[in-house]
Amino acid sequence: MPQLETVEQAKHVVSSAKFGTYGRRKVTRSVPPFLLLPVITDHDIDGKHDIESLERINDLDAILTEVPEIDVAWLGSLNCCVSMNLPVNCGYGTEPDWQAAVQTFNAAVKKHKKPAASFCIADNNGLSKAAEDNVILVHAIEFMKSLKMAPQLAIAQEAVAFKTKLSYKTTTMWRRRICHHAIFSAHSSVGA
Repeated sequence: MPQLETVEQAKHVVSSAKFGTYGRRKVTRSVPPFLLLPVITDHDIDGKHDIESLERINDLDAILTEVPEIDVAWLGSLNCCVSMNLPVNCGYGTEPDWQAAVQTFNAAVKKHKKPAASFCIADNNGLSKAAEDNVILVHAIEFMKSLKMAPQLAIAQEAVAFKTKLSYKTTTMWRRRICHHAIFSAHSSVGA
């Protein structure tokens, strides 16, 4: 769900994003093809797609009531903790204010029978706890492993740029391709 403040904004987002009856995207299929083309569509994302403040958590019931076409609510737990001036704790704090906010979020999505989503960078216990309330849970271990590859990726980038005397734009494109390949390779090896 995009970062939004009002019911009207939620209605606008749904009408712009939905296909068919509920939206302005007048086609009969659900997902555009070529969603993740390397170099073309794998660029940085804005990140304004989630519930990331106590105010939004408190308004979530009204938003889901007025805009039932919303498919899923994503709790941006790290940003929400920061906005509440709480310790980040990988988004799984024990502070009473945080626990109350999470309960309010979960109550709203359950009331409207919407899936909840979040991510987890915690250990096994944190992952188990996060999976209790989230239908969609992104575990960030692949990302964490890819961060350890940064020195190797930098060396590869320098080698490509030095040997071929490529422009900055071309070097950046190849860096993204190398990064993309490394992340998907790490992801594939986790499932192996």
